[in-house]
Amino acid sequence: MKRFLTYISMFLILAVITACNTLPETALVPAGREEPKTDLWLLAIGINEYSNNYFPNLFFAASDAQNINSAFKAQEGKAFKKVNTLLITDIDAIKPTKTNIFSNLEFLQDAQPEDTIIIFLASHRIMENNIYYLMPSDSVYREDTGLDFSSMIKFEDFIQELNMPGNKIIILDTQFPEGASKMAAEKGIIILGACGESQQAIEHRLLGGGLLSLSVVEALNTNTGVSGSIRLKDIFAFVAARVKELSENKQDPVLHVPADAENMVLGVRN
Repeated sequence: MKRFLTYISMFLILAVITACNTLPETALVPAGREEPKTDLWLLAIGINEYSNNYFPNLFFAASDAQNINSAFKAQEGKAFKKVNTLLITDIDAIKPTKTNIFSNLEFLQDAQPEDTIIIFLASHRIMENNIYYLMPSDSVYREDTGLDFSSMIKFEDFIQELNMPGNKIIILDTQFPEGASKMAAEKGIIILGACGESQQAIEHRLLGGGLLSLSVVEALNTNTGVSGSIRLKDIFAFVAARVKELSENKQDPVLHVPADAENMVLGVRN
């Protein structure tokens, strides 16, 4: 449904970490001395545990959300004037039920038009009759009637709720079907997905996370020794290469973004 747990030989892991532990210097735009003027609003959702035993639990979705939260919070005073964050996970105060996820979208309503909004979600997902659903912790399966899709989050409905101002990015550490990108594009929403529908979004036991999440955090945290701004397109270039290598060519992240948004700054190295 979502993530495929895998092991890769320790030799390969060490080799990849050595080879990929820096962003290329060409991926950095020299940083100016101006103070950041806009805010970031981050809603990070991670679902490890499903109340219905029909759905297998995940290992690292909740900690991935926490790590994404920490990585972007560290950009306060750097890329962003203020970083406002809210965590919805099994191991935080707000649990990732369908009701809680929808009701807490109001957290993003205070964003200003010039601000950046990032919604991160790591969970299972399912396609049914060409409809893309994200699966909250209280997704329902009944032995007599099967899956209850009304208990899940229809991606189209989720997109429609994002009517607040701001530059919006959804990071999905799960499979993302090509067909679902159109509705996001119509709302001007950027999508970074773990992979397409035909691949698995891998959770890596030895590295302790989903490969997409781990790579995004690494892209923001890696110290290159070079100051500059890290743009969306640079993060994706790093993430795409990193995930491809760590997965041994089994997972290819996807990015759906208007050309004029590729230079959006999401991080700064001092």
